[in-house]
Amino acid sequence: MEPREGQILRDGPKVLVVDDDEDFRRLLVLLLSEGDARRIDQASSAADARASLAQRRYDVVITDLSMPEEGGLSLMQWSQEHCPGSAWIVLTGYGTFDTAVKALQFGAFDFLEKPLNGPEPVRNSVRNALAHQRLLAERDRLHWELQESNERLREHVEDLEEAYRLLREQSDNLRADLHRAGVIQRALLP
Repeated sequence: MEPREGQILRDGPKVLVVDDDEDFRRLLVLLLSEGDARRIDQASSAADARASLAQRRYDVVITDLSMPEEGGLSLMQWSQEHCPGSAWIVLTGYGTFDTAVKALQFGAFDFLEKPLNGPEPVRNSVRNALAHQRLLAERDRLHWELQESNERLREHVEDLEEAYRLLREQSDNLRADLHRAGVIQRALLP
């Protein structure tokens, strides 16, 4: 099994912003375009986000919880089943403790309340989520390398066991030959 190498390592980070409020969505894109993300896509609904998530792997998804038709928690749950691997940052203007707990149970990386207190909270959250994704990708890569190394080691052990078996057979044959030679030698001596 090869490691799940994310876009971060190949093409740079990719972020999806999901919010039904067009002005707020544009503001987030503007704030994030000055940061670490190289590609920032937008979705105005959970249905649009599903289509984007089905086509491309995103390192970070920022979603609003309250959207018409389907909310962010439902979208997160769907994503965990169909296209896992993204770090989720949840934004809401109606934050409660229960909502935050639910979001974290569904795998949210961070939970931010609207209105934002300047650009730094969301930038820091995205920066931390990207760092987290890099660490996960590195962990997966190292785990894969360890599995590969263990497999090569297992093959070497099997080769050594086969060589040991052959040497053991040769040793037994040599002992048998020496024993026969000894018998013959004793028979020839007066």
